Amino acid sequence: GPAQEDGASAGGDVKREGLVFYDLGHGTGKAVVCTALLHGHGRTLRACRGIELLQPLVAASYEALAEYRQVIEGARHLYGEDDTRCEVSLVAGDILAGASGEGEGAGEGAGEGAGEDEGDREAGVEGGDEGEEVDGAPIWAVEGDIVFANSTCFTADLMQKIAKKCAHMKPGAQIITLTRPLDSPHLEMRHECQFAMSWGPATAFFHVRI
Repeated sequence: GPAQEDGASAGGDVKREGLVFYDLGHGTGKAVVCTALLHGHGRTLRACRGIELLQPLVAASYEALAEYRQVIEGARHLYGEDDTRCEVSLVAGDILAGASGEGEGAGEGAGEGAGEDEGDREAGVEGGDEGEEVDGAPIWAVEGDIVFANSTCFTADLMQKIAKKCAHMKPGAQIITLTRPLDSPHLEMRHECQFAMSWGPATAFFHVRI
């Protein structure tokens, strides 16, 4: 389906200051929405974006985004008007592939949605399609200042491919993974710590592009 975005995303004429957050395999969209509520809207982040391959999860994330819109519309005194809000978008796509679907592997896992055609992938928002490649790099690696991957269920092969794409990240950009660290000569692990998740404890690894 088409990309789902908040009203601010359509206002491409406004250049906002701040960092860009990406969630690789955004699932039901909770991390993207919560990050926007806590750190967007005149705070640290100017945009929060997610990419998800599996269509049932994509559909669920669009419901979460609809609820998010209702919240901010009902609290303009907190979140501002459309042209000052944090951009939020959730798209259907492969975190490794370009918009054409030509990538190195199937997103965060094989199965439902892996065979979707190009028409089912995301529509463009400001800065290009979330799954689009820029000089061979996925857009999250080019644009992202803070990238998160709930990688507990990611395969070793997928982690290697994500690590390879991190070579395109800007110096100083951060990527956070769960359970599995990334092995790349372009990344330095700065910190690791354990958090209590809904499914149990998980170790978070904080990497910085060097």
